[in-house]
Amino acid sequence: MEQLEKGELSLDQTLAKYEIGIKMYTQCHKILESTEKKITLLLKKEAGETYVEEFNLEKTHDVNKST
Repeated sequence: MEQLEKGELSLDQTLAKYEIGIKMYTQCHKILESTEKKITLLLKKEAGETYVEEFNLEKTHDVNKST
């Protein structure tokens, strides 16, 4: 990253590093999506009963935006 910020790389080297970064991002995103599908939340109703709900990151973001 430091080399990119300082402009020490040629255009070809910069593009190669960018492509590596995009591949890493894509791989991490796939792992995150796969993991999110596996996560379940154990919740408790007001009456004290517990139930399981699938984790939904988008739903979590929506709740955080409204607060």
